[in-house]
Amino acid sequence: MFMKKQFLFVFLIVLSFTTLFTSCKEDDEEITEEVKESIIIGRWEGETATTSVIQDDSVFPIQTQDISNTMMEFNADGTYNSTVNDEDGNLVDNSGTWILSNGDTEIIFDASTEAEGIFTIDALTESDLKITSQEEETIDPDQGTITASITMDFKR
Repeated sequence: MFMKKQFLFVFLIVLSFTTLFTSCKEDDEEITEEVKESIIIGRWEGETATTSVIQDDSVFPIQTQDISNTMMEFNADGTYNSTVNDEDGNLVDNSGTWILSNGDTEIIFDASTEAEGIFTIDALTESDLKITSQEEETIDPDQGTITASITMDFKR
């Protein structure tokens, strides 16, 4: 009788964990392009920008800056507007076009402004947007490739 109770107890624990883990999936599963676009569209306020160097799979953060003076607005027609303070404290406005790419994991900004480039979407929710751009460069062939990375965090 003891073995039956012990088996039943273990079985119930396993069943409980199985039910718990299968019913508590994150809601971040597959976000469709339509949903991503509707989440991205609107005004985003900058928080931080972290510059890093990546070499041999090691990440070396160089600098984190406050970019609370940066604003990005994504429009439904595929255009964007941004406002940034430059090094001298002057407001600089940029505008152009944007599209989702690569299975909706990247945002491509047009090549007609300084804000051009491809940014990987690291996180996207109704209130958070985190994007990263990387550029590889070989400075010394003996030391391999170095990748410069900038990650920007935005909030609504």
